[in-house]
Amino acid sequence: DSQKPTVYTLAATYAFSKRTTAYGIYATVKQDGNSRQDIVDSGKFAGFSGVTGGIDKSAYVVGLRHTF
Repeated sequence: DSQKPTVYTLAATYAFSKRTTAYGIYATVKQDGNSRQDIVDSGKFAGFSGVTGGIDKSAYVVGLRHTF
């Protein structure tokens, strides 16, 4: 019996001007049984990792980028 969690991701950007862009990202994991799929890489974002088997997780990021 293999466990197959499902990951959904939605991302969008909006250019306010030639040099300013807003962005947003949403991700969610629907666990299958006792699967332990995480949303983020635990090596880069150790404070956000840690999955209990069978628990669904969600995360979002919103930002504004301006280049000089």
